[in-house]
Order: sequence, then structure tokens, then C-alpha cells
Amino acid sequence: RDFCLSRGLGDVYKRQTYEFPFGKNRYTIKTYNTEKEIFSVNQVNSLMTFNSFDTKYQENAHDHWKVCFLCNGSNMSDVLQFKWTDIDDDIISFVRQKTENRTKTVRKLSIPIIKPLRELIDKIGNRESEYIFGGFRTPPKKTTIQNKVSKMCKGYNKHLKVIGVKIGLPIPLTLSLIHISEPTRQAEI
Repeated sequence: RDFCLSRGLGDVYKRQTYEFPFGKNRYTIKTYNTEKEIFSVNQVNSLMTFNSFDTKYQENAHDHWKVCFLCNGSNMSDVLQFKWTDIDDDIISFVRQKTENRTKTVRKLSIPIIKPLRELIDKIGNRESEYIFGGFRTPPKKTTIQNKVSKMCKGYNKHLKVIGVKIGLPIPLTLSLIHISEPTRQAEI
């Protein structure tokens, strides 16, 4: 199909035509369906039982990865803001930062504190702070939270990638993979 464009040039009109490039048997815009890589049950088990650390930083990054995983794939931003007062009868309840101001009704997530999570809280939790993982002073500013989470994730990801190579994972291990591996695999473990 041809389209005409007319532009006024005083009393003279210049007529330009061009062929419309889209449509049947013509150019189509490509779309990509990227498949998400997820970890197998064996790979998750290898991650959960890994203990061959080169440094204490690798161990700390690994512990925080496991906490996020055991908290149903929670973001590091949420985990660092867990308070001791959020725990009640071996259940930790919190509002996801990502959805806190984006929905009409505030929905609290409740996660049971199972034995491996309890052990991690006892191991890396800071009883001297209001926050379980001792991340902030009270009350933190939003920019402080974003900056600290960004720095911590960058450092943790560096150490997690080394762990992923040691385990032989097909893709680099990072904190963002918790969201991909957790929903479909945690129930099977």
C-alpha cells in the first residue's frame, strides 16, 4: 500500500510516496523469547551444602544467598531490613520493598523459620542491632538502603561467581538467580 505525504511549499505542493514496510509478506519486527535458566534440584542441593570456601567473604556471601533462598527468594533489600521484631512464633513477616508503595493493600509475607534458616540467623544475625543482619542504623534513609544494598550485592556476587565455578554451575551464580531458582525448585527439595 502506498501512502502520500504532502507538504505545503507556498503554492506548490510536493508529493512524495513511499511503500509501507510492514504487513503481510513484508518486514516483521522480531521478538525474542528468552528462556530463563534455572538450577536443577541437584545443583541447588550442591549450593546449599557447599562449604569449601577460600575466604570468609565467600562464606558470608554464600550464607546471605542461602538466607534469601530460604526466605522464598526474597530480595537482598528485604532481607537486610528484617528486624528482630518481625519474628513471631518462628515466622518472619515483612512487606516486600518492591511492592510496598505500588499496591492499594499492603500485603505482608509470612515465612516459616525452618531449621536451616534458624541456623543461619543464629550464625550471621546481629543481636546488638535492631536489624537481624545488622545492616542499618535506625531509621535508614531510602538512599542509604539503596546504596548499601547495591554495594553489598556487588561484593556478594563477585564471591558467589567463584563458588558457582567451583560447583560447576552452567551460569554465573548471583543473588538475582534466587528469584529464578526458588519458585520452581524449593518445593521439590
